[in-house]
Formats: sequence, structure tokens, C-alpha cells
Amino acid sequence: MSTPVNILEKRLMKARAQLLMNQPFFGCLAVHLKPVETADHPAFATDGESLFYNPDYADGLTNAELQGVIAHEVMHVAADHVTRRGNRSMAKWQKACDLAINGPLLEAGFTLPGEPHHDPDLDGLSAEQIYARLPDDKNQNGDQNRDQNAGGGSSGAGCGEALDAAPAHDGAALGAVEARTQAVVRQARMLARKAEGGLSEDLERLIGELTAPKVDWRDILRSFIDDRVQMDFSWMKPNRRFIADGIYLPGQVPDGISHVVLAVDTSGSIDQAALDAFAAEIRAAWEDGAVDNLTIVYADTSVKGHHTLIPGDVFDLTPVGGGGTSFAPTFDWIEEHAPDAVAVIYFTDLKCSTFGTEPACPVLWATWGDPRAFDRLAGKAPFGEAIFISPE
Repeated sequence: MSTPVNILEKRLMKARAQLLMNQPFFGCLAVHLKPVETADHPAFATDGESLFYNPDYADGLTNAELQGVIAHEVMHVAADHVTRRGNRSMAKWQKACDLAINGPLLEAGFTLPGEPHHDPDLDGLSAEQIYARLPDDKNQNGDQNRDQNAGGGSSGAGCGEALDAAPAHDGAALGAVEARTQAVVRQARMLARKAEGGLSEDLERLIGELTAPKVDWRDILRSFIDDRVQMDFSWMKPNRRFIADGIYLPGQVPDGISHVVLAVDTSGSIDQAALDAFAAEIRAAWEDGAVDNLTIVYADTSVKGHHTLIPGDVFDLTPVGGGGTSFAPTFDWIEEHAPDAVAVIYFTDLKCSTFGTEPACPVLWATWGDPRAFDRLAGKAPFGEAIFISPE
């Protein structure tokens, strides 16, 4: 027989108070979540506003485990897990979210009940990056049915679930929750910094990542293209993105010839998922008329293939190569064969030390690989701007 609810409520209040004293960052965030008893979830859960708890489960936790579970739910909120699932599988998303936060929680000294999801090899990755590496759910149909309920959870989600704060299609509601959460996270960070002992180096790094402005690499890529091309609008070429919805808007047409070079590093094994995501964005820009001429170059230690597209041609990437890596031959080739290029976009893992001569036009390094090594690799590039391409 479980402990009476009023005693559990007191234990929850005590656990939050202890977090405020010993772990002020987590305690400050915890007091913004309203405790709600429920039998709808097997353990704990949060939608960013409430802290749902199953009394039978909570009754079996030690005080240390109770603080750990509350901190676990707080991290789901701080990391915006309640707003970022989209149309992903709920069960797979829950596991990815747990793997993204349990490592830092354990390193911070928290006690999590049972056998928490944790893989040291995935520490430092976001939930989206981990999700892309996890195998698909075996019970896919059942999971999809659960996903139709915006607040639905799933069993096997560990000690606490991250529920959807709003349906995936309600961008305004999700944006409001995310903005409110970011304000509370910044407040908690300031409080923790003033407390005795401050924030640990690992927590400072993690919180910095949580509060950093989130910019989609797709937006940067498209902006890089558009900023280098003088565009005009024409009803003779409607925007094809909206035609399927019965909406006709003028499309963009280049005001004069614009030539962009797309170089693909074919050394070793290409990350096909990243290449597909990257290619989809380039294809959209090409089909929208944002580029008049597009030259595609495939290279490893030398240029192994190339072709140029003109309006009306079908965009496609068919990489050839597979040797070592050297960027210099590619830029030499561009100087000789594409001197009128207004921009170069290089899809690569940036694992190279021979960059060659900087071209006369801007360069964007569209980088794939291990996100934890991105900053170090990008810092080695003597010219150009680097963005990290995530398949998600």
C-alpha cells in the first residue's frame, strides 16, 4: 500500500527545497513545475508546466532518487525536449532524450533509479542527433498510434517522460513554451552562479548550449546562397513550393547570370544521411531559381568528376572518388574552369590540412561528421565559414 498523498507531497516539497540549496540551477527550475498526481504515467512526466508523478512509483524512491528524478524532468524542460519532438516516434524520442541528459546528470552527482539509459559514447550529442543513430522501434504501428495524442507517453521511458507541450502543428504554442523556458533557464543560471561553489564546468557548458541561440543550418545555407545572388520576382515562373496547395506566388529569378560551385568531398565514406539532407536543400534552391548556373565538382585528392547544370536540368548528386583528402586541387580547378563563380559550397568532413588558395568568392564549408569535433575542425579552416550539417 502506497504512502498517503499528503506525505508524498511533503517529500516532493522537501526534495525541491534540497535542490534549491544544493543544486540551485535545478531547484529554481523545479519550483516552476506544478506537482500533479496521476496514474496515467508509470513514473514521472512533464509537459513544461506540470510535474506529473505516479504515487506508487514515487513512494518507492529514496530521497536521493527523488531529487534525481526531479532533476531529470527539469532537464527535459531545460533542453526543450517538450517542444522539439515534431513527428518523431514517441518511444524512440523518449530514449534519445534520456540518453542526451542522463550522462550530465550522473556526472553532476545525481542518483537515478533503476538502470538509467546512458551511453558515454553519446554524451555531448543532442536528442535529435542521438535519435538519428538509434534503430527504429519494433512496435512501429503501436507507437505511431500513441503519437497521435499530443501529450501521450510510452512505457519504457525510464524514470520520467518528456511530454509534448503542444501538438506539432501548433508552432505558436510551442514557441511560447520555448521562450518561457529559456527565460526561466537564464534566471536559474544567474542564481546558480551566485550560489556558493557556483556551477561546475560541465554544467556551465551544458547550460550554455541550452541557452545558446538555435539557428537551423538550412536557414544559414539558403541565406548564404540568396545573399550572393541578385534576385527579382516573376509571375512567369511561379514558386513551385506552394503550387501543390493551390497557391500561386511569383518565383525568384536571377537578375543576371549567377554561378555557384558545389564541391563534394568524396574521400573515404560519405555520410549518406547528411548528404541527402544537404542535397535536399540545394535541390530546393536550384528548383526555386535561386541559382542560374550550378557546377558540381567531386574530389578527393584530385578532381574526379564535374558537371554544370543550367535552368531546366535535373539536380542530382552522384559522387565519385574514394581516396584521400586535399582541398587545394578543387580550388585550383575552380580558378581555371569557374572563375565567374559567386560562391563555393564545399560538402566535407573538414578532415584535411591542405586547403589551397582562397578563391575570389566566399566559401561555405558544409560539414558533416562528429558534432563534438566540429568547432575544432572548423577552427582549422584558413578561410570561409563553416556550418554543421545534421541529418535531422
